[in-house]
Amino acid sequence: MKEPEFIQARSGLGGNKAGTEKGPREIISRLEIDSSRIVENRLESTDKPGDAKNEEQIAEFCRELSDTVSKTIDEDKLPVILGGDHSISIGSINGAAENYPSLGVIWIDAHADFNTPETSPSSNIHGMPVATALGKGRLDWGDADLEEENIVMIGIRDTDEEEQENLEESDITVFRMEDVREKGIEKVLEETIDILSDVKSIHVSFDLDFLDAKKAPGVGTPVENGGTIDEVVKIIRRVSKESQLRSLDIVELNPTLDENGRTAEKAVELIRRSFLEIKPKKEV
Repeated sequence: MKEPEFIQARSGLGGNKAGTEKGPREIISRLEIDSSRIVENRLESTDKPGDAKNEEQIAEFCRELSDTVSKTIDEDKLPVILGGDHSISIGSINGAAENYPSLGVIWIDAHADFNTPETSPSSNIHGMPVATALGKGRLDWGDADLEEENIVMIGIRDTDEEEQENLEESDITVFRMEDVREKGIEKVLEETIDILSDVKSIHVSFDLDFLDAKKAPGVGTPVENGGTIDEVVKIIRRVSKESQLRSLDIVELNPTLDENGRTAEKAVELIRRSFLEIKPKKEV
């Protein structure tokens, strides 16, 4: 595995709860890492009613993040992007796709994030990154030239009605949380690797709300009956073992909603076990 380079993606304009912009700094401070790259959204929310809130600010931020990710890859390092709300993944994926054509994506999340400005009930862009990266809807600034069949979602358990209909009509592979429980993460992983067997490069996007809300309350949109850090670590290690991991997002930590740093510590544990080879803690 290449040496990880941590990128702080300090933006919270894609969601409806302030605080996710503080997530990257919280993770870095707990890791006690001296250096990391920072991409910061210095523009304030306009909070204008519309079909994609804060679109101009998020587009500008994602372009800067894309350039940072691409530069990190050019330096032969592994970008580990710390969010920030999930809209930052539009920039992460674009930066990776610029360097790796035919990029595959593994989306580990409670939500499919497959809305568009035309379908979203909330107008929050953190619910649109997958559709945007695929060139759907009108947010053409986020099109990363991905193929639907090269996207696998794991842990999905909360989708909007029209979003779900569009997802079912797509060629995206979806393992809902009940599939993970029924098959086990090892079987889901085997099927995922098989589905992406023709893909040489993979971006993994991990939303902390994949975890059960009782164990990781410090996220923007918590959902019960979620997964575990052990399962996420297995995914990242397997993709790394297959020499396909090219970039990784860890998003949606909101320290203002966290309880005694429990969710932040989950993010830190994931990083340590995946990249820093520190003995894993027992899941509680």
